[in-house]
Amino acid sequence: MGQSHIRGGALIDRLETLASTLGGHLAQSYVASGDPDADPRELTFAQLVGDVRRRSNALSFLGVAPSDVIAFAAPLSETSYPMLVAGMITGTLAPVNYFLEADALIRILGAQGATVLLVHRSFDDGADILDRLKRVHEALPSLRFLSFGVGPAVEGATDIESVAIAQTASEWITPARNRSRDHVVALFHTGGTTGLPKLAPHTEAMYDAMLASCGAGEGTAPAETMLSGLPLFHTSGALQAGVVPLFNGTRLVIPSTRGFRDPKVIANYWRFVRRYSITIGAGVPTVLAALTAIEPDGPISSLKRIVVGGAPIARATIGRIAELTNGAEVVEGWGMTETCGFSVMNPHGRTKVGSVGIPFTGVETEIRKFVGGDEVGQRCAVDEAGELVVRGDIVIKSYFVPRRGSHTRDGWLRTGDQGRIDADGYLWITGRLKDIIIRNGHNIDPAVIEEPACQHPAVQLAAAVGRPDKYAGELPVLYVQLKPGASAAAEEIEAFVRERFVERAAAPKAVHIVAEIPLSGVGKISKLKIRRAAIAAVFQEEIDRLPIAALKIRARTEEDSLAGERVVLSCEGLGPPDADRRQMVAQALEGYTVPYRWDETGGAA
Repeated sequence: MGQSHIRGGALIDRLETLASTLGGHLAQSYVASGDPDADPRELTFAQLVGDVRRRSNALSFLGVAPSDVIAFAAPLSETSYPMLVAGMITGTLAPVNYFLEADALIRILGAQGATVLLVHRSFDDGADILDRLKRVHEALPSLRFLSFGVGPAVEGATDIESVAIAQTASEWITPARNRSRDHVVALFHTGGTTGLPKLAPHTEAMYDAMLASCGAGEGTAPAETMLSGLPLFHTSGALQAGVVPLFNGTRLVIPSTRGFRDPKVIANYWRFVRRYSITIGAGVPTVLAALTAIEPDGPISSLKRIVVGGAPIARATIGRIAELTNGAEVVEGWGMTETCGFSVMNPHGRTKVGSVGIPFTGVETEIRKFVGGDEVGQRCAVDEAGELVVRGDIVIKSYFVPRRGSHTRDGWLRTGDQGRIDADGYLWITGRLKDIIIRNGHNIDPAVIEEPACQHPAVQLAAAVGRPDKYAGELPVLYVQLKPGASAAAEEIEAFVRERFVERAAAPKAVHIVAEIPLSGVGKISKLKIRRAAIAAVFQEEIDRLPIAALKIRARTEEDSLAGERVVLSCEGLGPPDADRRQMVAQALEGYTVPYRWDETGGAA
């Protein structure tokens, strides 16, 4: 898939190359307000590299060593990318999702072996974020607590800015040129928040390969400009819309501290494209779905492509984006935290709509079937569906804490994604193993429901999940979010979808129109939250049929390290249920595979 335009090597060497060859070119334009007409704060590549040096030197001055793990919590800001890169240069940077509750963050930092907690001084996503991060430090007092960026002083934290301003921008205090290529420069959390956290270690060697292959795949190069609005705690924001374009000489335009979570940024997206002559967009399907409802206020002529991943994207969305942009490509790709983000992508000009493309140079993919306790699997034929396995120079060899079954016995990472590879080598993702709806033993791909739903003119987002059923195991249900100003009845959408089905068993048993489909921090549809809501609704319906209304039993769900999801029943009425009423509930819920427990505190936990 080609190579990048900047000479390879360690991160520090690449920075030196950027400063010497592109020093006067703009590297970053930051707009805090989400208004494209506001004056940006800008850095050239020479200024960016100088700022990284100062910040790395400040960390070293404060005692941060290459062996330190730096837990990093920051929104998009003028200083966030220089600080992020400085953390990678100085120690091991470990971005954390600051939307998580304090208890989850404490578990994650403990698993990381974090020795430093580095936080931005302000968060526009909510004042409670800093309060949670302070609670994390209180629970882990051995952490060195550091802060950076613009905003009020953070109580108990040492301010990096006052230290960095006194550091030299022309040389490194502790050069990282001679460190091992196996040195872990970043440690990303992935997966759930209970049990043992999954941590993916990214090495210097992996980033050398990633910057070349992903840079070529995205088309990031000098003279290109990317609109960057994805969160830094995810590989998409930290790497694919951050480190990769910057280290390949592409200018970043950052539209606000909240990025694409900011409604003002979405409303002004096309204006940003026109104002800054954006050539490359980056996003997730939900962002593109929102953009389809917004008419540009003038011709879009600069945009070449929008790279997108994280979830399937509706064909209708791809077609509408092409209409709005005078033919810009929507380039689908695939990746995982365990593969440094994107590792498969459609080649420029040779896109197959619906496919995620072909592997990057240095990456191999196979489709295998696993039966029973098979630890290797059987390789599938062309277009035969199975589980995707992957290996290569940007793929982790092991988790930070090894996990049994993560890799095949012959060294391939098991992704948990279902897919097929066609005769041209293109990968088609057909679903997540855990997202598959299993009705009477029949596997239903949610996409066969979601795709026709997204064709309805009133639908902006659609998500199909399995609702527990005593007899069928699961039944498909569909949740939809309407476009702003649109109206449609659930019955209308259900009829629309049924007319377009090729799989009768996939017909949804119910369609629910909701104000907002829940999204993850990175903007992907959160199937987990929707599935849990569906589970709780089924259990609540069963309980509400019982002659015990005075107890006001309420059902909710929680994550369970063994079962995945578990229902929690609590009483908000006349005290806890006695043995007879508990038995009545047990009989009503008998036959469901989802376990439940009583909240003995008597209320919602």
